[in-house]
Amino acid sequence: STFLISTLRESKGNALQSEHRFKEAVAAYRHAIALQPTDSSFRVNLGSALSNWGLQLLHEAGDRDGA
Repeated sequence: STFLISTLRESKGNALQSEHRFKEAVAAYRHAIALQPTDSSFRVNLGSALSNWGLQLLHEAGDRDGA
């Protein structure tokens, strides 16, 4: 069912996020949202992954720039 698939995508996103694989987590959450657009928990998790991904990119850019 759509609910089951979206829940599995959210679980995958959660696992990816715990591994600091934020870009992949964002894709998983977006897929879950596409399947169940009214489930707000998917959007909350997407926001978290986007925020963490942004922080990761800033950190990496600082490392490259010698900051």
